[in-house]
Amino acid sequence: MNKIFFGFAVADSMFQDSLTEATIIERVALNINNIEYIVNNDKRDFVPCVNPSHVPTIKALKERFPSIAKNVVVPERAPSIQLEVGDSLIVMSVRGLSRLEGRHEYTREEIENADFSFSIYNVVSIRLRRI
Repeated sequence: MNKIFFGFAVADSMFQDSLTEATIIERVALNINNIEYIVNNDKRDFVPCVNPSHVPTIKALKERFPSIAKNVVVPERAPSIQLEVGDSLIVMSVRGLSRLEGRHEYTREEIENADFSFSIYNVVSIRLRRI
């Protein structure tokens, strides 16, 4: 069954198959209503692909958008994923939250003033390299 992944970036390592020549993806910007609907209603497995260093950002997400964050659990180690046709990756981008230096959490004011945006990347097709 296909999956929906949640993370902070699209990475080349998500397309590890050595036979992969090209992967066609579509990107769609999501508003809060879109993302809430997907997170709460899509029947595909929901897989967070975040790591322990993301805990403060996930806490900020949970404070600002609890209905989105309820399924985002931070594992002990970031999972390795490989996107396949039919999979989707929700990417969260946050502007306005500076790096935490010397502290462990963002303030309520920082979280309220930050700009959270979301996009979904859908894997449409994968072409295999010709040998």
